[in-house]
Amino acid sequence: SFAGNKEVMYWKRYQTGVQNNNVDKTLARTVGGATKDFVDDYLCKDGLPIALSPLYKGDAKIEDSFIDRDPRMRQTILLPTESQNLRFDATRTYPRITGQTGGNISTTGYHIIKYYNFDLIGPSFNTGVTPAVIMRFAEALLNYAEAQAELGKLTQADLDLSINKLRSRVGMPKLELNKIPVDPRYTSEGVSPLIVEIRRERRIELFAEGFRYNDIKRWKQGKKLVSPSLGILWEAAAKTRFPGATVKTWTDPVSKKQYIDVYSGVSDIGTPVFDETKHYLWPIPLSVLAQNPEIKQNPGW
Repeated sequence: SFAGNKEVMYWKRYQTGVQNNNVDKTLARTVGGATKDFVDDYLCKDGLPIALSPLYKGDAKIEDSFIDRDPRMRQTILLPTESQNLRFDATRTYPRITGQTGGNISTTGYHIIKYYNFDLIGPSFNTGVTPAVIMRFAEALLNYAEAQAELGKLTQADLDLSINKLRSRVGMPKLELNKIPVDPRYTSEGVSPLIVEIRRERRIELFAEGFRYNDIKRWKQGKKLVSPSLGILWEAAAKTRFPGATVKTWTDPVSKKQYIDVYSGVSDIGTPVFDETKHYLWPIPLSVLAQNPEIKQNPGW
């Protein structure tokens, strides 16, 4: 129950004998994984992006990526040394990569654990009563910070009322207007470092809550949708660690390192297209157009 939880504004209750769900077991067994691009967006504990922080330990091993990072990373992505929390098989370690036997596969190596209730993964087959969050206070805080920033009205007081509440609850440094880091990963996007940090906070806090696709379109950053979906570093050590895995890779043109490329060679998905002239809007259904000749189809459709 979320009754009395000050962070949850609207939620749905499930009750045995009335309506149950299977969310704990389903999410725990669903294939997929977070991308390297997402994982790289987590700040280090000093409040700096990985490209700027001396605390960043690299990505030679999955475990290295977790060292001295925003605590929300460990609450969202599985740290392999905590595999015992996934109670399908006490002898099995995670993540497990595409091609390995036994199920519960991660396509990227970054096994998502957000929403897991480890105590219920085993027993809750269609008997789960885990409540569903519809809206939480963090979303309202992030909406406020972004609106103020886009209007050019954001103050330090606004940050302290919004983003810094989220950061302080996980022990992360405050975002300060006079100390905004300039992340080289985002200098080509045509937005201010402040907007970059506000968008980063939204991505981290609201991960897997259904916002990212519409946020990207709203920010007119559709080019992000055609970037390869990469996973963990895939070189000799990883191949030894994950025997039987069958993955394709992408090579970084600068470092020459190879990373799992989830959709490489997959028809349509492997070569995504985002047309800036039309894909920010959906096509209007033909059935709607037929009802009223004054309604015109969206551009490009």
